[in-house]
Amino acid sequence: MDVLINGHQCRAGRALLRWRREDLAEKTNISVVSIKHFEDEHHQTRTTTIAKITKVMEDAGIEFLPNSGLRLRDDTLTIIEGADALLRLMDDIYYTLKDGAQMGKNSEVLWGFIDETASPPEILAADKKIREVSIKMRFLVAASARFFPYPLAEYRCIPDKLFHEHTIAIYGDKVATEILSTSTGTKSVIIIKNPSYAATHRAMFELIWSTHPMPSAKP
Repeated sequence: MDVLINGHQCRAGRALLRWRREDLAEKTNISVVSIKHFEDEHHQTRTTTIAKITKVMEDAGIEFLPNSGLRLRDDTLTIIEGADALLRLMDDIYYTLKDGAQMGKNSEVLWGFIDETASPPEILAADKKIREVSIKMRFLVAASARFFPYPLAEYRCIPDKLFHEHTIAIYGDKVATEILSTSTGTKSVIIIKNPSYAATHRAMFELIWSTHPMPSAKP
């Protein structure tokens, strides 16, 4: 956006997203104290800091309007681009399911066409962060897979000829798909937020899950 947001919009945006200052601080790597100072408007805040807060809130669905207004977008479609697209998807999974998991709800991510041998350390760290708030995971992997960092009961194997490289994640009322640009060779993530669409993909996942075998043993 051309106009930087103000402290009032930051407070209101957090309220719409149901974020504490600690949540915003974690997502922006800005201290809680700095966020409080910005919201209270008692101190001068750096332009770079405000821009970072603005981007994180916009990515989460806040639309900032003229005259200090704002609203929560009803995003049916979100596209995450860049080298960190998958990591940002993990972040969205965490914040989408965290509150429900901590209240004892059965929060789960269903991963399709996952190849964990290709997961860099930062993705495994994001996995750990998600699990630490009691979010469960299940995976569909290739029959030839030999790397299983989690209990075998979380995996089902599908024939190699049906396995493709584009990861799918089903979580909450969202379905995310990793796609590869044929022109640039870079990967992006498309997230569709729709309860019926997510329920359909969840049902297909469960069908595959119930008809395919668990890996026999770790190598």
